[in-house]
Amino acid sequence: MALDTLSRPLAARLSRITALPPLGDAEPDAPSAVIQAASGALDRGETHYADRPGIPELRGLLAEQINQRYGLAYKANDVTVTCGATEARFSALQVLAKPETTVICPGSADRIAAMLALTGAAVVNDSSSAPAGSVLYLTPHDDVESWLNKAEANGWYVLWDVTGSVTTLHPATRPALLPRTIHIDELDEAMSGWRVGWMVGSEKHNELRAFKQAMTICTTNVSQWAALELLRSGS
Repeated sequence: MALDTLSRPLAARLSRITALPPLGDAEPDAPSAVIQAASGALDRGETHYADRPGIPELRGLLAEQINQRYGLAYKANDVTVTCGATEARFSALQVLAKPETTVICPGSADRIAAMLALTGAAVVNDSSSAPAGSVLYLTPHDDVESWLNKAEANGWYVLWDVTGSVTTLHPATRPALLPRTIHIDELDEAMSGWRVGWMVGSEKHNELRAFKQAMTICTTNVSQWAALELLRSGS
């Protein structure tokens, strides 16, 4: 008798994935400073596994730059380097969005729809049925202040995805949201294909890091040293 594979929970969730996130535009060449930094890392023998959360120099610089931009006080240990923003989103949603969890997505859900199909969490675009413990997926393109007011009042987690955006707003500047905000970003535009992203902060950070480390261990050492040079030089 044929086995009904869709009766298996994972197979059933996979069957709900109807589309993957769209591909970006043509990928630009990496700046010369990135290429030189990668070459230098190879010459130094940086070909082994990096520290699992990311090399300390990169995590420290990321924390410093985030703090300068938003007026926060993150430390290097609050930063986990990921294999791009996609892995950061996936890790956060796997930890925060259980099948009984509501995920509020005011704008486009293209980046997270397939991930939510795997977790089984419900996604909505308004707050009418979102209890405490829900996850708000927010980008700078949304009506940020209005949604942060709701997140603060209702005890939601905030997945703050600034990938590809420039903003001076940050949910973690609100004391009530600081422990419930996960900051996500990456260097995809300048370093497309190098897979350097990061997730920062929240009271769930150790769980997020543990999940990420169980999945991929670390972003390649050479990519991280190249990213460090890019951020230092402002290329």
